[in-house]
Amino acid sequence: MRNGLLVLAVALTALLAGCESSEQRAEKHFQSALALLAEGDTDRAIVEFRNVFKLNAEHLKARLAFAGLMEAQGSTGVAYREFLLAAEQAPENLGARRSLARLAAEQGRWDDAAPHLEAALALAPDDPELKALKAGQAYAAAVQSRDNSARRAAAREIAAYVTELPEFLLLRVIVIDNALREQNFQAALNEIDMALALAPQARALYQQRLAVLSQLGDHDAVEAGLIDLVERFPEEPENQLKLVRWYVSRGQAEQAEAFLRDAARQQGDDADRKLALISFLRQIRGADAALEELNAIIAQNDDTRVFRAMRAGFLFDSGQTDQALAEMEALLDGAPPSDEIRNFQVTLARMYQGVGDAVAARALAETVLSQDAGHVEALKLKARWLIEDDDLSAAIALLRTALDQSPEDAGIMTLMAQAYERGGDRELMSEMLALAVEASNKAPRESIRYAGVLAQGKKYLPAEAVLLDSLRLNRDNVDILVPLGRLYVKMGDWPRTETVANSLERLDNAVAQAAALNLRAAVLQAQDKTADTLDYLQALVERGEGGLGAQIAILRSHLSNGDSDAARAYAAQMLAEDPQSYDRRFVQGTVFAALNEPARAEQIYTALLDEDPAREKVWSALYRLHKTAGRSDAARATLGRALEVLPDSETLLWTQAGDLEAEGDISGAIGIYERMYARNSSNAIIANNLASLLASYRGDDPESLDRAFVVARRLRGTGFPPFQDTYGWLVHLRGDSAEALSYMEPAAAAIPADPLVQFHLAEIYAALDRPADALEYYRKVLDLVGELDMRAFVQTARAQAVQLANSTEPRAN
Repeated sequence: MRNGLLVLAVALTALLAGCESSEQRAEKHFQSALALLAEGDTDRAIVEFRNVFKLNAEHLKARLAFAGLMEAQGSTGVAYREFLLAAEQAPENLGARRSLARLAAEQGRWDDAAPHLEAALALAPDDPELKALKAGQAYAAAVQSRDNSARRAAAREIAAYVTELPEFLLLRVIVIDNALREQNFQAALNEIDMALALAPQARALYQQRLAVLSQLGDHDAVEAGLIDLVERFPEEPENQLKLVRWYVSRGQAEQAEAFLRDAARQQGDDADRKLALISFLRQIRGADAALEELNAIIAQNDDTRVFRAMRAGFLFDSGQTDQALAEMEALLDGAPPSDEIRNFQVTLARMYQGVGDAVAARALAETVLSQDAGHVEALKLKARWLIEDDDLSAAIALLRTALDQSPEDAGIMTLMAQAYERGGDRELMSEMLALAVEASNKAPRESIRYAGVLAQGKKYLPAEAVLLDSLRLNRDNVDILVPLGRLYVKMGDWPRTETVANSLERLDNAVAQAAALNLRAAVLQAQDKTADTLDYLQALVERGEGGLGAQIAILRSHLSNGDSDAARAYAAQMLAEDPQSYDRRFVQGTVFAALNEPARAEQIYTALLDEDPAREKVWSALYRLHKTAGRSDAARATLGRALEVLPDSETLLWTQAGDLEAEGDISGAIGIYERMYARNSSNAIIANNLASLLASYRGDDPESLDRAFVVARRLRGTGFPPFQDTYGWLVHLRGDSAEALSYMEPAAAAIPADPLVQFHLAEIYAALDRPADALEYYRKVLDLVGELDMRAFVQTARAQAVQLANSTEPRAN
């Protein structure tokens, strides 16, 4: 009987436990998380927080506590998302609103901060932190509008708040920014030191301090600061690279090499230090020196797998792909699974992808993920392929998994941005690119990418701010200076363009010198100073500084000015300097073509192709020469021969698709675009052309229409007229003519000579029951085509114009 009672008691206990609601169990996990936090066991606390959300996603206190923990650990992107979820659940929660406003402001995203700041101020109008953020918002607005007076006034207000809120780091960051804009470098240095006392792990402040010391010319302090960075953050190999680059920029390559060798010796078995030395040797002394060092390391060490993998990478990059693949395959042959082996497998997968073996690449990535479903690099590889295949939902799901594993990985954020872009969600794309900039600590690549998107949307001042922020941390970086200069040209800001050109000109770098030349020429041309442009370029040529680029620019100016004699004479002069030069001979052929001397141009092009039939640019030029002369058969034959030699040339395939479309072979043109899209689905122009043909000629086929929309959805929100036409027409065919109109009206206005674009707008007006507008645009179609044009859309326009004229225009009595 006692045994029976015991069984019953156990059963009742289990039953009672089973009766606990999910909310009650979530609360237990929450209390456990708080207890673990109090004990300092954050890893287990995080697990408990995740258990809370699995059971009760609406647990507000847990959400706020977890967001605060993520922020304290430096995972600001995760913290922001968690606070955002809390604010969506409880819009009146002051803590969530204040944190969102502050986090967004700290990342420079004042537009995102604004709604949260306003909501928080409505809840607590006298809160000093919120009032300080409001002053920061005014400062940011003044910077964007270049209102120096307003900026200085806001900076004075913020300086007062610094006294009241001495530990509010963002305020000191703004004070530092203002000092830098005023070029008060000593004051900026003092403020940076005070900010570092508050945040000794703030990497961006150390970078800023180095930039200020460089401006002050204190090279010893710069060197000491760089060494301090290496010692303070030993887990970040990029700090070593910065010190090495600094030595190299000062002509101290030997000191840089000595530093790296010493670091490698001190760390003994630390492969990363040896790998850093090898990378340096490759950049400074060339691939042969790096391979020699690599072979020596392999000969002296027992465990050489990392170095053998690196050697395979060197061989692959140098074009010895078969040897590289063989080395990696041998390295992996029979090796038991491990984290290191999985990393090597991902490297090999990338190599397979590089040689076009997508099947092997994908199979290897899947092998890695079958062993470790959270392997970040394998997830990124697979997500990239899913994006290329237009499987965006699956790609985003994978990337979210990767982001959980590595929440500050800028590469994951960039891939998510690509997925959102392809899905036509430009707002989320832009947000992800902004987060990638922050996660990368304003690295050049991420900053340039985000600035390019901003500039594309004509947000020139925010784009400038992104590039300048990166430039402050990566001084004299050519990759940043070049787009910054181009941005200033777009803005018509000639003094700042000149400043960038000067910076480029000071660098001992051929790319920088060429970019400076182009910027100066662009400034003169934009100001209609043609004579000054020619004088400037000619002076460069005479000093031996401009190279072939300056000569071609001079030649182009003569042609654009209609000065045929000058162009002909200058081309002859260029060729006389180096009669065997391929570039100069091709330039002369191009000049003859431009001057309507096709026989002489053809003679040059033919000779160049006899020497090397793989010259794509020459085939294209010869094709255009025949086409311009009205020799369609010769053009078609030339294109055919070119494709025999270069069957995968995107340029030539593009040309062939255009010819087939013009000849009415729409299926043939679609087939070529499908091939090109399969090879490079990220190319927006290929996507547009494919979708446009599918929509315009197969719009009555649901399968083709769905295919067109998948390909073209990236065009949503576009401001480029040909893309507006494609997307607008697709949206109309899918039943939303009202949305389509917002795309088609600007497209038709921007491309008034294209009858098909005008027809699309006419059809949309007809669908919206606007017969008078429809009639106007059907008539525009007919005005643009000949009476014998029997294309289907033209015949529809004729019929519709007659019908609408009879029904809308009053008849004479």
